[in-house]
Amino acid sequence: MDSALKDHFDKLIASHDVVLFMKGNRQFPQCGFSSKVVKMLNSIVPKYETVNVLADGSVREGIKEYSNWPTIPQLYVKGQFVGGCDIVTEMFEAGELQAMLGAPASAPITLELKVTPAAADALARFMSEADPGELIRVEVDDAFEHALSLGPREPGDLEVTAGSLKLLVKPQHAARLNGTSIDYVSNASGAGFRIDNPNAPAKVMALSATELQKWIAEGRDVLVIDVRPEAERLVSSLPFALPLEGAGGEALASASKDKAIVFHCHHGIRSRRAAEQVLERGFKKLFNLEGGIDAWSRTVDPKVPTY
Repeated sequence: MDSALKDHFDKLIASHDVVLFMKGNRQFPQCGFSSKVVKMLNSIVPKYETVNVLADGSVREGIKEYSNWPTIPQLYVKGQFVGGCDIVTEMFEAGELQAMLGAPASAPITLELKVTPAAADALARFMSEADPGELIRVEVDDAFEHALSLGPREPGDLEVTAGSLKLLVKPQHAARLNGTSIDYVSNASGAGFRIDNPNAPAKVMALSATELQKWIAEGRDVLVIDVRPEAERLVSSLPFALPLEGAGGEALASASKDKAIVFHCHHGIRSRRAAEQVLERGFKKLFNLEGGIDAWSRTVDPKVPTY
């Protein structure tokens, strides 16, 4: 290695308690692995040094030789090389990285998961295929995409009891999962788990025709808006739906941001786009009728004409 470059690395690492060699910088990571390490460090320490290896090819290749490590990112703490993304992640999940960085002891973790009877039955069937020592793992990523899987306990796992079930959760997922409800539902496209997470940012949620029928039968306070033009509404319509171009638009303008609002069209494509546009206004409970009025005709009320 060039001696000047080695001296540069020596001084840089000695001058800062925490140095992350990464692609991009703390504000704009330019690869998924760098972004993942940045998020972990951000949750532990307020200040650390980053070096964008994309800005200088000699630094990008030189740090690999300096650390004798083939990949980026690379983390140094108090002059010592810690490792790349996989090792840093393992240490973070075990609490070792927090201890290394002197983070204060965290408050007790509060985690509650709600499992409906239908989901409990489905998960029990899921467990019947498990190998000895495996439990159901509940995960959620930074984009609030959820996953259920079977697997053994891992170091640091939290074990949550939901009825007769025991579920595994990684500690870093606990805050994002607290209060989450797991259900098992059937709709026109089949059956599957439905996970409702109150911590997730607002998004347009899918609603089946049978679910909407149940809401209407229960007298739930819901606004149903038909986004189709008048020509289509004259062919086929739902008696409780208001047209977006008219009464529905007026009701939407005065609706509470917490009101449940369902959009529908012919097959559910135009209504999803409309709901996503309305989402930008700050509404929190927006639904798209999956399959549109066509699904309602096929699964709920065949007297409603199809076209």
